Amino acid sequence: TRFVYLVLPFFLSISVSYDAYSRIQSAKNVRTARLGCIIGGILVIVIGALCSMIGVAARTLFPGVTDGIFTIATTGVLPPVLAGLVIAAILAAAMSSANCVILSMVASFARDFYNKFLHPEVENLDELPKSKLISQATVLLGSLVGIFFAFHMTDILDAMIIFNYPYMGSLLIPLLGGLLWKGATRKGAFAAAISGGIVGVVSFLFGIPGPLYGKMNTDLSLLIAYIVSAVFLVVFSLCDRKKQGK
Repeated sequence: TRFVYLVLPFFLSISVSYDAYSRIQSAKNVRTARLGCIIGGILVIVIGALCSMIGVAARTLFPGVTDGIFTIATTGVLPPVLAGLVIAAILAAAMSSANCVILSMVASFARDFYNKFLHPEVENLDELPKSKLISQATVLLGSLVGIFFAFHMTDILDAMIIFNYPYMGSLLIPLLGGLLWKGATRKGAFAAAISGGIVGVVSFLFGIPGPLYGKMNTDLSLLIAYIVSAVFLVVFSLCDRKKQGK
């Protein structure tokens, strides 16, 4: 069960991870995007297996160490220069993904919410007077919230998994449902995203320091988010198709 807890959230989260989608959207054509996904997926599997092997070896070399085992093994085995390069590579990968996530958050608030939802009559975001201010405020507040939680989370791996829950709960079922079920509709997808997102956020609150911490198993609550999201997708899609006479 521990293995499933560690592997399954990452496996599923990749399918709805915006840092991956931002790279796909930057491809020059569909063929390049598809090829990049295949090659990138293979590399992730290889690198993930190698990192796991390092973790297994480090547990043997440094018994009793739990947190920060990768960094401890790197600095304890490699020469200082090589250790610095390895740690810098890890931080570079983390910063790259964090940068894409922040960009997606800015796009969601500025373009999707402020422009498309509050001011749909305006085609270009730059024409709205407060667009830059909203974008800058989103980056600042999002970064501050991330720093706050970073200081309060003690287990890095658990933190990475738990922070996946809100968007996994909201996006996984609508995405897969839209791809695999021809009966899915736009309204059904929105209903699934909202309902699953609400339960996903609650799942997230069960796993972070606060009044709800430990009140419920976070994995079980995420499973409930998937079930709720799937029910809303099916019900609202069927009702929508019925209204359309399909």
